[in-house]
Amino acid sequence: MATTLVAVGRPLTTWRRSRPAAIALAVVAVLAALVQVVVGEPRWQLIPVYLAAALAVAGSLAAAGRRETVLGGIGTAVIGLVLVLTGAGLSWALPVPSLPAPQGPHAVGTTTVAITDPDRVERFGSRRGEDRRLVAQLYYPAVALDDDADAPRASLVAGGGEFTRTVAAELGLPRFALGHLDGVVTNAVAGAAPISNGQVGRDEQARLPVVVLSHGWTGFRTAQLDLVESLASHGNVVVAIDHTYGSMATVFPDGEVVGHDPAALPDDVPADVRDAASERLVAMFADDIATTLDHLEQVGVEPLTDRLDLGRIAVLGHSTGGGAAILHCATDPRCHTVIGFDPWVEPVPDAVIGGGLEVPLLSLVSEEWADNDNAVRLRRLHAASTAGQGRVTIMGTRHEDVTVLRYLSPLAPRLGLTGELAPDRVHEIVDTWTRRFLVHHRDDDGPDPLRAPPQLDEAVLEPSGD
Repeated sequence: MATTLVAVGRPLTTWRRSRPAAIALAVVAVLAALVQVVVGEPRWQLIPVYLAAALAVAGSLAAAGRRETVLGGIGTAVIGLVLVLTGAGLSWALPVPSLPAPQGPHAVGTTTVAITDPDRVERFGSRRGEDRRLVAQLYYPAVALDDDADAPRASLVAGGGEFTRTVAAELGLPRFALGHLDGVVTNAVAGAAPISNGQVGRDEQARLPVVVLSHGWTGFRTAQLDLVESLASHGNVVVAIDHTYGSMATVFPDGEVVGHDPAALPDDVPADVRDAASERLVAMFADDIATTLDHLEQVGVEPLTDRLDLGRIAVLGHSTGGGAAILHCATDPRCHTVIGFDPWVEPVPDAVIGGGLEVPLLSLVSEEWADNDNAVRLRRLHAASTAGQGRVTIMGTRHEDVTVLRYLSPLAPRLGLTGELAPDRVHEIVDTWTRRFLVHHRDDDGPDPLRAPPQLDEAVLEPSGD
């Protein structure tokens, strides 16, 4: 970009009458553009820069042939500078994001499985009336490869361009608008060999601990990938579910991409209609969690078949997925621990809210959701729960801050999409509280964070009994 900037600005410098300089700068600008396209990932945000490079070539050819006028050269330079600055602005506002590297002792592997439940009928989308289908992607502690730096990394968005085009269309954007996300790679290696059971601090006969993760309405399975990879690097198998027709776009292993169905949670309908729809949606997500666990028990997933501890499951969820996690854990004895990220509990039945949970419960709540109607109901649930429970508010955050949305653009806080707390700080808080809660309440190890909270000023633990 810098070379193109110099090349298009040549007519405004002392080099404006130098034919060798004009030719050299044009060649350098073109080579730089070609290297970016061929070696790097071509991005639509850089189209103005590519046009500026072409403009620099045209101007240099005119100068070399003595056909460039002073006014024409200045006009070309101004247009070229505007194009370069436009490309720079777009690249800054919509960068190719990078996720934090997980800090656990293990490498991370991943595998994906499609699951069909013949006992449930699909209620939404083009396959209404058929068997319910969903996708789960497993992230697990893996054996580090000798050439780990060169190992092929899994993508943030499975399905590549079709996923981002589908999501862009769902959001009402041009289909190319999210194409730069196709090039985002993760820290996980597809199909890597899992570690032995004993490498997570247990005896060789013990199985790997399991965490199930449920996304929110119009989320997707990698929406909290920074947390997922951290948990996997610390010895957990994380099962991230794509709730078909509730996910913004579900990508099946065969490449099929299915968008969400707005009918699952309709807008512009009477309150009672929407309430009924929300209850069905949370119940559907909860049933998907049970279906996924049934599949892991009865069928298994390579390379983790017969390697999973399915008797002490931790279930995590964001928003709708958080409500589903709570609903599931109210009845399924396989669930041992629940963590909700702004769990949406308004659609959860009164019997569950009033009766509370008998398993440890942690709610990590954004400042945006700290005092709304949902918060009132969530406090009732915590007050009625009989095992260890805590509610932590993360100051300076909004509802979507626990997702990878916070990494997608530095403009997100200014547009009201995320809070003002820095993305890495949000990750540190969520990751620290989640892992410490799991270690103590699920694994019976380490100090209880509810009694000795992590020293993170933005995370405020609500006094028990309030």
